Amino acid sequence: MRRTDRAPEGGYVLVLVAISMFLLLGVAAFAIDLAAIRLDRAADQKVTDTAAAAGALDLATGNGQDACETALAYVALNTPGMSPLDTSGCGTFAGACNAFVTSEYSQVSGRFTIAFVYPVPNGHALMTSGLLGASSQAVDPDDNNACDRVGVEMTAVHEGTFSRVLGISEGPTTVHTVATAKLAGGGPMPINLLVLDRSGCQSIQATGNGGVIVKAVVNPDGGGPGVATLQRGIVAADSDGSAGCTNDGVIDIDGSESRLRADGPAGCSNQTGTAIIVPSGLVEGFGCGLVMTFAPGTPGCGPSRANTPACTPGASGANRPNPEPTALPARLTRAPVDHRYNCQANYSSLSPSLGWATAALTVTNEQNIPGCAAAPAPHIHDLITSVGKTGAPVGFNRWTNAGYSCNLPTSSPPIVVNGNWWIDCSTFTARTAITINGNAVFNGNVTITASGHVNVQNTPSNPGYAFFRNGT
Repeated sequence: MRRTDRAPEGGYVLVLVAISMFLLLGVAAFAIDLAAIRLDRAADQKVTDTAAAAGALDLATGNGQDACETALAYVALNTPGMSPLDTSGCGTFAGACNAFVTSEYSQVSGRFTIAFVYPVPNGHALMTSGLLGASSQAVDPDDNNACDRVGVEMTAVHEGTFSRVLGISEGPTTVHTVATAKLAGGGPMPINLLVLDRSGCQSIQATGNGGVIVKAVVNPDGGGPGVATLQRGIVAADSDGSAGCTNDGVIDIDGSESRLRADGPAGCSNQTGTAIIVPSGLVEGFGCGLVMTFAPGTPGCGPSRANTPACTPGASGANRPNPEPTALPARLTRAPVDHRYNCQANYSSLSPSLGWATAALTVTNEQNIPGCAAAPAPHIHDLITSVGKTGAPVGFNRWTNAGYSCNLPTSSPPIVVNGNWWIDCSTFTARTAITINGNAVFNGNVTITASGHVNVQNTPSNPGYAFFRNGT
């Protein structure tokens, strides 16, 4: 008879359970911290996107130093808890750009390291995708040259909260953005029509016999001093089409004769006609411009509403925009546009009549504009202040006092007026040709139909504006 003595197993089971619980809790803790890091990284990416966009806009009309100062100011303004960044080192980027000499100015602020890079050559690390495992991106002609591009990179150190149980206390993430605000061939991007609509449908709409035609822009010195060139006209809609754009897209073209067309230098593949630009003698091609929208579904407008929410053409794909819409690579939004043309040091100090009510006005779903430390001239507010939101603007001729109607029939002869004009109509309907050689202020709704068009004339050396106070 054999006797077998066995040790009790309860102690081993407790040890295994304890180790398993530790590992399970560690994995759960790591997953929670990883999710938090992913959210922070997404927020950081939005900051570099908008900072690079704002810097590129300044680069298009200024220099590398202006772009650096603007981009760093934008990073500080849109990163919670970050103090204003020192921009004294931006002087590195002053003067003429050398495409073969890349400079980087970086700063550390708390857990962030921010770098501004200019110029950004094709082979630079910032020209590759920031996505894990992504291959190098091919350089497109519209990416322009190294001296037309600015880069912003942000590295953030994330403190582990729960994952410390595994001995992981912190981990860095890095995001970057490269932006340009020039077209291939040089010159600032001339966005003739920019619709800043966060989510709406039919942001740009043409119906019946109506249409929107954007002409090419004459750059008098584009080919060198005294040598004029043409830059293509651009239509851009900023809406993402999230407001239920199932039947009508952000760009909506309906009717047998309706159209949306952007023109540019003749010779493009989708050109439908040519016209001579007087007095420059340059040849413009119909449809050789650029139509862009941020909404998904581009490029193209497609038949039978195939590219909703980006674009809907007429029945069976008739009357598509010319050229077809392409994807806006990033939101222009009110934020970078405001920063470029309208930045204020303190929004709470502005007159309520301008429509600004709080110090940190929410202008998009993602961003605030709490104010700018080094603001450019507030052109838009200056315009509102000088023209006023109601009443007769100083220095403007009154439309109805001159005997012109608010409802012009097709039988009315073409009208050409000089100087600045206040169109004091609650609804202004034009069915004939109207040319204003000056600026225009519209009081209410504007409808252009039948064979009508309204041309507000101005030149690059004498820029003008059409100011819409109210209405649609």
